[in-house]
Amino acid sequence: MEFFKIRKDIPFMRHALVFNVISFATFVLAVFFLLSRGLHLSVEFTGGTVMEVGYTQAADVGKVRSTVAGLGFADVQVQTFGTARDVMIRLPAQKGVSTTQQSDRVMTALKVQDAGVTLRRTEFVGPQVGEELAQDGLKALAMEMTEKTTYKRGATDFSSQMARLKAGNCDLVVLGTVIRETVGSMTEARKIGFNPTFMGAVSTYSELIPKLGGKAVDGLYSAMATQIPYIDEASQPIRFWANKYKTKFSEEPTVYSAYGYNIIDTFAKAAHKAGPNLSTDAFIKAMDSMVVPPDIFGSPEASYTATKRLGSDASRLSQLVDGRWKVVSEYIKP
Repeated sequence: MEFFKIRKDIPFMRHALVFNVISFATFVLAVFFLLSRGLHLSVEFTGGTVMEVGYTQAADVGKVRSTVAGLGFADVQVQTFGTARDVMIRLPAQKGVSTTQQSDRVMTALKVQDAGVTLRRTEFVGPQVGEELAQDGLKALAMEMTEKTTYKRGATDFSSQMARLKAGNCDLVVLGTVIRETVGSMTEARKIGFNPTFMGAVSTYSELIPKLGGKAVDGLYSAMATQIPYIDEASQPIRFWANKYKTKFSEEPTVYSAYGYNIIDTFAKAAHKAGPNLSTDAFIKAMDSMVVPPDIFGSPEASYTATKRLGSDASRLSQLVDGRWKVVSEYIKP
């Protein structure tokens, strides 16, 4: 099939000399500017400070850039991310000036322009030219670039963190959080339509997560070992133990009830092994040869020696499904 009929030959080779001269001149200019001006590298390469600030309304990026540049910072990079109210500022490193000093100067200047601006996050980014960047580059050949964000202890607003992860198109988010931060992060993610796979450490394995987070935390994966003792659990030993616990204490047991039971049970076995003349040294000696078999809650075998005080390094995964934790994997050893 022919869409275009070109009936005239174009004599490219007739002008080969001209094109070669233009190509050579362009190459010479490129080398000249590379040697005279160098590469324009961001703070991820050279090192510097990354700040994330929030405004109550859409930010004027040009005004922010001119304000920061007016402080004497060269090569300032300012851009919005997530929403028009969230602004990321990259400042090059300055000799003798700390990240805190840089961010304080910038925030003071920005508050003069808008008193409602708030600092969401600030961190120092070390120079990345070297082995770490090379490794990251190799990883990027096989998978998409990942994003990382942090929060301050006691934080309740996770909008900037979730916006940043959403902008990075993250498919899996690994949470280094505890109960409140987990609920806050996932609730914010659902609000902005960000629905990756979330996975948390053992600190997120708690009945409080679904109680506080509701449907927003459904689907969360968590590392765990000791199973939550639900009173209607399919496992008969767990169900029996849970109902006995409820009868005695007039409340349903939690995973922390199971933790406490296992701790006291192990202590009692070690104390019995230490003998009637119980002392600190005798107890430690007994513990250093203890082997604790798997329990009714599904915890793996734990063993201790004088040089191995971590009973077990095995872990498995549970997932929140309709507000209830369900074990979804066998034990995995690192």
